[in-house]
Amino acid sequence: MISKIYEHQQHHTVMEIIRQLVLIFMKDPAAVEIVKETFHFTARKTIDSLKQDTHGKTDLLESYMNLCVQMSKKSSDVLADKDFPFDDVFEMAVRGILLPEYLTVKACCSFLTDVITKKAKYTRLDVLVPNIATFLYDSLLKCVGGYSPRGNELHVTTVFLAMNLSYLPIATQTMQLLLNQENYPVPQVTADDKLRFIKDVIKERSSKRRLQEIITTFSMICRGIAGTAYAQQTALSMQFR
Repeated sequence: MISKIYEHQQHHTVMEIIRQLVLIFMKDPAAVEIVKETFHFTARKTIDSLKQDTHGKTDLLESYMNLCVQMSKKSSDVLADKDFPFDDVFEMAVRGILLPEYLTVKACCSFLTDVITKKAKYTRLDVLVPNIATFLYDSLLKCVGGYSPRGNELHVTTVFLAMNLSYLPIATQTMQLLLNQENYPVPQVTADDKLRFIKDVIKERSSKRRLQEIITTFSMICRGIAGTAYAQQTALSMQFR
């Protein structure tokens, strides 16, 4: 019944009900196939709905990404299944990086981080990541560079770290390719700033806190607020995290 409702109305409140039902019954052997079918059906309908109107349905994207993260943690075989539209869901998460809603960006980055760190499980990533790397890093760098509200750049830290750990050569090459462009991501950042950022990011493979400091510093340079009272206060607050 709930699938029929969702077929006609892709609303985040219906998604929340589906999320709860899927998580409750996914460990029941008698319900495994029904749960899998429901999850796959929900994926296809959600993708179709968000392609039509991502900005107007950020609550739906957030709810769905949270469901995918939970499924990846508790029943990764469902996401790894050949019938699951993994590539489309991954691309949908990348598209969510530059949305203004804080919690939506957090959910999308959580999904990307989780699956990238499980590359051994999600073998399709070895083909997908090289093909989508430019789109992924363009979104990450623009989020850091000021295209998104302040604070959203904190969520992308884990995605940078996951890519460093799982796909370092691709991460390095793609960042160099994009940041070598003039006036990218914004005119006020210098070539030296960008070279330093690439060097500092790619060498960090263990400390989320340190990488967050690197990203925040670069973001402030891009936004033209480096050296301000706000920047000093932010730097001070990060020391106590």
